[in-house]
Amino acid sequence: MMVVHIEPDNTRPDERIISESIEDFFAYEDAVAGCVMRYNDLNVVQRDAVGRHAVRLINSGVEFDHDYRLSDTTAMYCTELVEYIFLLEKIDLSQSRRHALPLVAEPVILPSGIAENSNLTEIWQFAYDLRPAR
Repeated sequence: MMVVHIEPDNTRPDERIISESIEDFFAYEDAVAGCVMRYNDLNVVQRDAVGRHAVRLINSGVEFDHDYRLSDTTAMYCTELVEYIFLLEKIDLSQSRRHALPLVAEPVILPSGIAENSNLTEIWQFAYDLRPAR
């Protein structure tokens, strides 16, 4: 199982869409909490198409969108990427939930806006205990 994502990362020469193992994506050094969710009404044809869209975007060279503009898909941020891939299959994961944030010109899609979709089922979740060791 692979995770297709995009994030700002000063340690890489570019900030393009990448694919990595779920173990690396949720590594202790990189994530403090997370979950895996399944879209309940996704059929086999849509599932395969979502995968093809993701691979096409990985190969496209799209970089991270530091301006967080949904109106421009030449650069994307994390939740925009997920929303965009599923919208290509006529699935609106965020159900058009948008949030205005300070210093951002356009409303954005937050992870919670996708997670609130009642057609998603949580498969797995984690949260690392960040309390200092005694």
